[in-house]
Amino acid sequence: MKYCAIVVGVIAAFCFIGLNIFSQDAKMENLTSVTVTKEQLKDQKISFKFTLNIPKDLVFNDEGPWKLKLKTHEGLSFDKEELTVKDVKKDVPGFVITTREKPSKTNGAMDYTLTSFVCAKDKSKCYREVHNGTTNW
Repeated sequence: MKYCAIVVGVIAAFCFIGLNIFSQDAKMENLTSVTVTKEQLKDQKISFKFTLNIPKDLVFNDEGPWKLKLKTHEGLSFDKEELTVKDVKKDVPGFVITTREKPSKTNGAMDYTLTSFVCAKDKSKCYREVHNGTTNW
């Protein structure tokens, strides 16, 4: 009976620790951040650059599910509102997107979701991260 109680106690402790580890992973904050810069071009179009800021212990990985989805952007028009890994600019690293024409408003805000993929330098661990944000223009 004593041994049964000890075994049950050990199993319960293991389950608690295991669940705690998994719940911490689920709540993990992004390891990277996004900076959005804009440039007004000569033809009055606006170019937006979505740059992923990657810490030195991680590296850019273009094998993952990169995506940029533009949500609300009243006054701006784009040829595509969703970019994929094929559109990633490795030298940025991130996305560059330009409006189709001059904005119909003088200013506004644009909501976006950027999904990125980075790995440890030895590629032993990789991270898919989702960044939601708003940029003013």
